[in-house]
Amino acid sequence: MFGKLGYLDDVQDANLSLTWVNNRLTGNGPLPESRLKRDRSAVFTHPDRFQPVLWFVNGNYRRALSSQLTLSTNLFGRLLDVDQFNRDVEEDVDARTNQKGWGGAAHAAERHRRCRLCRLDPGPPDCRAGRRGRRQF
Repeated sequence: MFGKLGYLDDVQDANLSLTWVNNRLTGNGPLPESRLKRDRSAVFTHPDRFQPVLWFVNGNYRRALSSQLTLSTNLFGRLLDVDQFNRDVEEDVDARTNQKGWGGAAHAAERHRRCRLCRLDPGPPDCRAGRRGRRQF
């Protein structure tokens, strides 16, 4: 499932998205061809099972602080629970993994005063009209 909400006006742009995944994946169960001909649903070894449950939320916000300065932020959170069962040649493995992660970033950008299409870089961009090939977008 995926959902996204947003808000936009002349000064700010905000959005929030949510992703939810709940799957049950079954791996292969190798089988000799002689048994496969009799029953296609049979398995020789118990099949692997993989059940991930994921919640992922992401938010973005951008605001024009002035005609020349913009502030952007991003925040995210991720919760992943995995239930996994493997039975093959070795001993049975029944594993459960829980992962949690979160983070964010902020960025301020200033519009170049001489050339409105140029971005602000550590080195001065060359935005004179006669040198278009060196513009930085």
